[in-house]
Amino acid sequence: LAQVFAFLLLPLWWQPVGMAPWHYLLCALAVPSAAQQASAGAYRSSSFAAITQRLTGRRCGRSPICPQGSTHCDPEKYRGVILRCDEKLASIRKAFKTLSPIQIAEATRLVETEGGEKGAGKSGADFIRTPDGEYFLKTMTKRDLRSFKTFARAYHEHMVKYHDTTLLVRVIAIVVMPDRRIWLVMNNWLPLHFRHIYDLKGSSSGRRSKDEKTVWKDQNWDEHPEHHPVLPIEDLAEFHMAINRDTNTLSHATMIDYSLVYGRETHVLSRCDRDSGECGAPVCADGLGCADAAKHFHTDGHPGHWGEVHDYFCQDRKVRPHYGHRCVATMHAASPGDPTIEVNVYCFGIIDILKYFRKYASAEYIVRGGVLGRDISAWPPLPYASRFRQQLTETFREPTRQEPQRFIFSPDDRACGVGSWSTEAGR
Repeated sequence: LAQVFAFLLLPLWWQPVGMAPWHYLLCALAVPSAAQQASAGAYRSSSFAAITQRLTGRRCGRSPICPQGSTHCDPEKYRGVILRCDEKLASIRKAFKTLSPIQIAEATRLVETEGGEKGAGKSGADFIRTPDGEYFLKTMTKRDLRSFKTFARAYHEHMVKYHDTTLLVRVIAIVVMPDRRIWLVMNNWLPLHFRHIYDLKGSSSGRRSKDEKTVWKDQNWDEHPEHHPVLPIEDLAEFHMAINRDTNTLSHATMIDYSLVYGRETHVLSRCDRDSGECGAPVCADGLGCADAAKHFHTDGHPGHWGEVHDYFCQDRKVRPHYGHRCVATMHAASPGDPTIEVNVYCFGIIDILKYFRKYASAEYIVRGGVLGRDISAWPPLPYASRFRQQLTETFREPTRQEPQRFIFSPDDRACGVGSWSTEAGR
């Protein structure tokens, strides 16, 4: 049946794309499992439920970022600057206790700037970061805005329901400037500096970076297993549960091409006795002992990066509150008598969630041989999600029996109360 439908309907479906007749025949003659896979993913958006979701989810209101009469901002300064879909995004800001759009606009001087930093991706979008690195602004096209309007309802429901664990990027606001530039305001999954940064899609086709100074990709990931995270079993189970929920929501909305951005860096601390006067900023775990966060030996990162770790976990000499998924730090000792403790800091989250599996992605899937099982980036939503999950399930792991046990690095008020964590050069 899948082959019959492919043979009869594809010429009508793809005629506007201008495909050659042999492409239709290629798809119709493909193995039944591949044709069924294509129909399950490519035409899922034609279902009644998906059409209903798109019609009801397109309600995306307009509101001024600074209403007349407001005492929190200057209405004249922000004249003509509006927010889109804020009736949904406001509850997301509340769930994650983020800054307001006007606070982020003030921090980034959004009205005064003429553009941001050019990104290295194919989209050519501009980027702006807040000074503290917590928030991230990216220009979006009108097509991106239409995609978000369609996805807004399902996205809002998912983020509010699973705000404690979700890895999906947090869209905080959509700001439209008077010159029609559109800024997508999000959280930054990499608020720290990392020597090793990866962008992972689960595909190997064209997914290699030759320059170590740029973001590495899937083939680089496979070549460097030492960069893969090793997490305690409880945190690993929570990670897999979140990935399953998030990708199910994305595949149900027929989204593809999303990726997991990942940063990792290793630090070495001095072991200490918590009750001794020599332990300035103890961070302890049952079964391991204590590490002194104030006595740091930098290893594979810049010496100043350890200070950023302090600022991420501590604020005003107390533990900094975080809401929802955050960066994870683990610590372990190579042996019970080792005088040092190694701390690995991992930050990761899902980004680029606004690409639908529509006619151009479907055409790429057929023309480049994805329908025959070739590993390309543009797969239908269900197979894409399955491949994405498989890679992360295989590479995010718990320690083996031969490896030391991992413990969560979790500073308390005493460790944060020292004010700053110093860095010693070498060891």
